Amino acid sequence: MASRYLLPLLWLCASCFTDVKRGRRDQYHLSHCDEKDYDWIVQGLVSPAPQSYDVINAVICKMRDEGSDVDLLFEDLRALYYLVKEGYALELYHNDFLLKWTVSRCARESSPQHGNKLSPDRRNPNVELYHKHDVLELSRKSLAMSIDDPNRQDGVLEIAMQAQKRLALTQGTDLRGPTSADAAFNFALSGVQETCLFEKLVIVAVTELKRTGHRAQFKIMRILHMVEKFAACDVRCDASRELFSIAADCLKKKGFDDQSVIAMLRGGRFGLQSDRPLMWLWRHSSRQAKVSLSSYEITTSARAIEWERVFEDTSRSLVVDLGSGMGSALLNLSVFRGDTSSAECHEDTLRLEWPQMNYAGADVNQHLVNFSSGIVSRDPRRDG
Repeated sequence: MASRYLLPLLWLCASCFTDVKRGRRDQYHLSHCDEKDYDWIVQGLVSPAPQSYDVINAVICKMRDEGSDVDLLFEDLRALYYLVKEGYALELYHNDFLLKWTVSRCARESSPQHGNKLSPDRRNPNVELYHKHDVLELSRKSLAMSIDDPNRQDGVLEIAMQAQKRLALTQGTDLRGPTSADAAFNFALSGVQETCLFEKLVIVAVTELKRTGHRAQFKIMRILHMVEKFAACDVRCDASRELFSIAADCLKKKGFDDQSVIAMLRGGRFGLQSDRPLMWLWRHSSRQAKVSLSSYEITTSARAIEWERVFEDTSRSLVVDLGSGMGSALLNLSVFRGDTSSAECHEDTLRLEWPQMNYAGADVNQHLVNFSSGIVSRDPRRDG
């Protein structure tokens, strides 16, 4: 006889796997749903239902892996409850050694859901930050920490690691519309140095733009904000080039009249040096409180800097920017290639070998410095 357990009732759910925790995990087998079961399950999952199914099923598949933490996986399932439609509940059941799952209808008044989101059991030691917050919320926490205490980069790093766990769990299903770009921009402003986090967020954006970019409700301004914020993060990978190309196609189909932007997106020339992404940095910088020199504490003297470790070649010319802010001038000069077709470039500027120089920026606002340091750490062209 099959035993059934509704996932939201944690004590019942845990009892379902008593034998698994006692070492009989390898005797359980995951039953793949037949077509009838699958059709029923996706009716209770949010759109796109096939993606929601895959995300939930991936966690359940891990439950029979030897050495996996079943308690942690239960919290993972609770964190995925936003994928279940209101009025439905996840249901795990086993018959002998056969483990299966489905969704079942439940009365609204008896549903444990609140706002279609199941809150994690905060008393459970297995609950981590990524169980309680989605990636966008984590990025906001990271940014707030960086602004309030810019010297706490260890805390920012921990939040970034939690965001990567969340992405691995949800596969980006909790980042709809342009929110992946919002999260990436927040993490970049925080000084996050993990390249893989930004690449994963770009992949989520590509998937979302392919899925909804053609829809009327995905306005031109939302597409522009998406590519502008990723460009401001200076994300450079195959996925970002694909994102910009798809965005260019969407903008053209929607009648966007600035053909120069579309051409730059398609030609791979849209980036941190472009006007639109730089405006986002200016907006953020202009909102930051000014740091008074009288309250600024000098923690590192010039003599303590080992320049040989900072630069690969100390014989190169040194470009110094005092009051560099977010460092956009130095960041762009360090990869500048003279363009003789640009009317804005002075002839002397074009003759200089900017990529062959060393660059040093200084600013009393550590939060702004963290942004530029994060960019440098993620781009080998600027490192050293």
